[in-house]
This record gives sequence, structure tokens and C-alpha cells, in this order.
Amino acid sequence: MFRRMAVLAGAVFAVLAISIAPANATGGVYTTNGHGSVWFDSYGEHFTVNDWSADGDGVRGYLQELRRGPGGQDNYYPEKTLSNTNGLDGAATHSNRDIPEGRAVRYRVCLIDSAHDTSPHHCSGWKYDEA
Repeated sequence: MFRRMAVLAGAVFAVLAISIAPANATGGVYTTNGHGSVWFDSYGEHFTVNDWSADGDGVRGYLQELRRGPGGQDNYYPEKTLSNTNGLDGAATHSNRDIPEGRAVRYRVCLIDSAHDTSPHHCSGWKYDEA
């Protein structure tokens, strides 16, 4: 009787282990004044930049991927920089990336004065995640 229960319990555990989906890392960060945000969804590696204020500023998101560089050291390298200059009433900007599953990434968001702004402001800190 005990042996039969143990076999049944093992079978149930195996079915549950197979049916459980892998973890899905999803997160986001806001500019320091809350006027812009970026969101990262590891399922499909979706990177989205939102503008939440009619303040005349655009929003820029930075996505970096941890990779082994020259000399064998791991570093974060730019993977995608995405700007949203559509304004509050415009659509979010989105990019579907192709990053290996489980790879470490980080992202942050800043406000910009124009699409070619080289001095972003109100930047968030880096958010660390994985694809």
C-alpha cells in the first residue's frame, strides 16, 4: 500500500513539474519625476518606452545585456536604445528583442528634449533583470 502511494505521489509530482512554466521576469522603472517609463518583459524580450506627461519632453529607454567582452571580462553592453517622442497622447514605442533566455540585462529611462538629445535628465537608476 505504501509503495503504491509513493509511486502515485511521484507521478503527480512529475506531471506538475512538467506543466509548470518557467519564470517570467517582467519589470519597469520610471523617471525620477514619473513622466516616463520603460517596461521589460522577458517572455519574448519586449522593451517598451512610455511618455506619461504633456511636458514637452520625450522619453528614452536604455537596454543593456551582460556579455563576455574582450579580455574575458563580463560587462553590460548596449542592446537597444529606444526613444519615444510621440508625446502623452501618442503611442508607446516598442521593440521586440532577441536575447538568449536567462541572460542578465539591465535597463533605465530618462527624459530628453529631442530625439537627438545628448544630455538626458531625470534618469532612473538601473533595474537589473534577466531575459
